[in-house]
Amino acid sequence: MGCCRETTAEAGTYSVMQTPKCIYYLLAALALAGAGAAQTKVDLRRQAKTIDFSQASSTLPSKVGTGLPATCAQGETFLRLDAPVGRNWYTCLTANSWTLQGADTPAVGSVNANSVLASNGSAAVGISLGGDVSGTPGALTVNGILGRPLAATVPASGQVLTWGGSSWGAASLPAPALTTVFGRAGAVTAQTGDYQFSQIGGTILGTQLPAPGGDLSGVFSSATVSGLQNRPMAATAPATGQVLTWSGVQWQPQAASGGVTSAFGRTGAIVGQSGDYSFGQISGTVGGGQLPALGGDLTGSLTTGTVAGLQSRPVASTAPTTGQALAWNGTQWQPQTIAAGVTSAFGRSGAVAATAGDYSASQVTNAVDMTQPTNYTSGARQKFSGSATTAGLQVAPSALPTAAQTGDMVVDSGDSYQLKVYNGTSWVGATPSTTPANYVSTFIGQTTISVPGTTHRLGTANLLVACYDSSVPANMVEPSTITVDPASYNVTVVFPAAQSGRCVINGYSGVSGTGGSGGAVTTVFGRSGDVVAGSGDYAFAQISGTVASSQVAAGVDAAKIGAGLVSSQAYGYLANVTSDIQAQLNGKSPTTHTHTASGDVTGVLATTVVAGIQGRAVSSAAPQDGQVLAWSAAANQWQPANGGGGSGGA
Repeated sequence: MGCCRETTAEAGTYSVMQTPKCIYYLLAALALAGAGAAQTKVDLRRQAKTIDFSQASSTLPSKVGTGLPATCAQGETFLRLDAPVGRNWYTCLTANSWTLQGADTPAVGSVNANSVLASNGSAAVGISLGGDVSGTPGALTVNGILGRPLAATVPASGQVLTWGGSSWGAASLPAPALTTVFGRAGAVTAQTGDYQFSQIGGTILGTQLPAPGGDLSGVFSSATVSGLQNRPMAATAPATGQVLTWSGVQWQPQAASGGVTSAFGRTGAIVGQSGDYSFGQISGTVGGGQLPALGGDLTGSLTTGTVAGLQSRPVASTAPTTGQALAWNGTQWQPQTIAAGVTSAFGRSGAVAATAGDYSASQVTNAVDMTQPTNYTSGARQKFSGSATTAGLQVAPSALPTAAQTGDMVVDSGDSYQLKVYNGTSWVGATPSTTPANYVSTFIGQTTISVPGTTHRLGTANLLVACYDSSVPANMVEPSTITVDPASYNVTVVFPAAQSGRCVINGYSGVSGTGGSGGAVTTVFGRSGDVVAGSGDYAFAQISGTVASSQVAAGVDAAKIGAGLVSSQAYGYLANVTSDIQAQLNGKSPTTHTHTASGDVTGVLATTVVAGIQGRAVSSAAPQDGQVLAWSAAANQWQPANGGGGSGGA
């Protein structure tokens, strides 16, 4: 064992070295010590150093048994086998006093199912859920909010939770409150000028009125007239019979003097007589008793007059029935049923029978029998007048009839609306005899275009086909395939996606059959054969795209710049250039630019006016405060209009 000891600072004591070999000897010694009671036991507390039992096959740190021992030393532990799991480990905190370790929870069997653990102030107990919720802890249902019940009605999309007086329930949102008033949004505070008097209810208070002035004094609720036409009025109380008289300084009460001395040529006490007044001098309303009685064709009074005659001829008082007319019976006008039938036509009376010449064609529906030929009369002809807005003669387009008669004419809807005549054997296009250069087929939203050989009538399978879209200018569209049937000359064009535009088929001038030229272009710009583009072949108007910088000739035409004739695109090539030319450009006044703007703007550079938006005209009418720019379909333009919507303003 000497290998397992080392001398410490304390004389006569040893400590165990922490080596595997020493541990082995130590455990062997412990085993031998336990084999015989007479052997000496090892005190691990004093003779061991940093004991580690983590690799031991088993460790038993606590005493085990049923019931708690009567005595214990501080620090001892005891595993009680007769206690419930989780409530069976005890420690000795003070001598001879065991304490249960872990949460003081009630036994599982003593707590109701689906209850939660809570403290009642002295112990942990199980409490069932209640209040605004119900159900089990894993499936709770909210039945209320703050003690107020929640209705079980299933809400609809967009509804909100609303208090109905006895419970919370789903309800639709009320109409939105005003979000803007008089152009102000958010919390709106009234300002001067917000309202008109017609929008204000209630009664104005005297204190809300301004102080009167001018000919008035005091307050409006008890105002005093203190002047007339800015001339002062005396405050002297008037006496009976006095009148208001101007004293030269003010209006004041004064006894009347003089008076009317003559009226209508009579003096003294004047009594009204007939003819004294004109109707223009009389006020009020005339009474029924003041009106004269009616006469002539009228009877009764003016307020209840009755027409008793027409042109002094009496009218019977007999009540008419529906459809009757007023007829003269030789003595008076009276209601009478009119006999049916025409009594006179074209100068003939009685029972009228139609004869030749009675009617013109314009008076007769379907007067012309269009299924039978008409006889030709020398000098007779039908004239149709057309105008810029009204067409003359029009034949409705249709497909070619399957049963036709010689001389029939049709506008063929299946062949570019050509006018065709049936010659007794076939339909012949009524077109000029000149040889067409090509055939054009238009299409809208199609992926496959089919043009029969009998339609394009180019008479050859050696055809050139080029397709273009509907853009302005048009762009060439590349088909997936172009097929020409060698026997029928039918042309089929297939696009990878739906297209709208036109396909041009060329080849009428080619030679049909094999070995021919096949209808290719034979001459361009006066040159025949294999044509190579030459100088001057094209005008700029025929060229699409944008000119590249490398294609712009060197130098700048100063004369054109000075005259303001250089285009905006050309100016773009001079951007950021610092030179004599740039200095000249900087010195040009915008007012000297003579080019007139077009499109949505008018005028010149210095006085440009926006006259349209996206090609749609804008009215020149001056807008009023608060108006918006609105589209008028009737006027076909943008124009000022009062703004709509629920702003809530006046």
